[in-house]
This record gives sequence, C-alpha cells and structure tokens, in this order.
Amino acid sequence: FDSGGRSMSIRVNAIGIELNQDFMLIDKKKDAHR
Repeated sequence: FDSGGRSMSIRVNAIGIELNQDFMLIDKKKDAHR
C-alpha cells in the first residue's frame, strides 16, 4: 500500500472534477449564446 500514490490519485481525481465543471460551464455559455 503506497500512501503517496493514493494521495496522488485523489489529487488527480480532484483536478479531473474541476476540469469537468469548467467544461460544463463552457457548455452553458455556448447554450446561452444560441
């Protein structure tokens, strides 16, 4: 069990969630422009 690897995967997961939210915001802005 590698605690360092686990914290790294959690960090990557958090970054992925943030990117997902950014893409959703971009999609909402695109919809607003239509």
